Amino acid sequence: MKKPYTFQTNQFTINNEGLYLLRNRFNYESYNSHQIESLELKPGKEYKNWKVLIILGIAFIIFAIYYSLGLLEFFNQPKGGRIYIQELLVPLFPTCIGLYLLFISFKNTINLIVTIKNKKLQLSIRELINAGQLEVFKNYLQLNYSEKLK
Repeated sequence: MKKPYTFQTNQFTINNEGLYLLRNRFNYESYNSHQIESLELKPGKEYKNWKVLIILGIAFIIFAIYYSLGLLEFFNQPKGGRIYIQELLVPLFPTCIGLYLLFISFKNTINLIVTIKNKKLQLSIRELINAGQLEVFKNYLQLNYSEKLK
């Protein structure tokens, strides 16, 4: 019978035997402890594609500004015309989405950087931080993986 996992997040779980990568709480890739070359706790971005999130956030905000300027120009015309309430609300949603994307792209957390055979894995430990287990996790790594911890 396998030992239970000592620490578990959405992305990975770890025990004395090794590191297990998870998808939907199911193991899809396993690494024994002797396969792990180094472990490092390092601050970094929470999302791997944070640059894409910044670009999308800016694009949404630029669209909202462009659309708003078009609406203002419509109101400043002497002719006037009919405009529906939905058209007034159109810039609101892209602005909210853009601001949210910018907010999450700048989120920082402490990541566990695992090196395995020239392959670096960046795993977020935000769940452990939110559960108040960061110090316990650091102590666990020092006790069980001290020769590999940087």
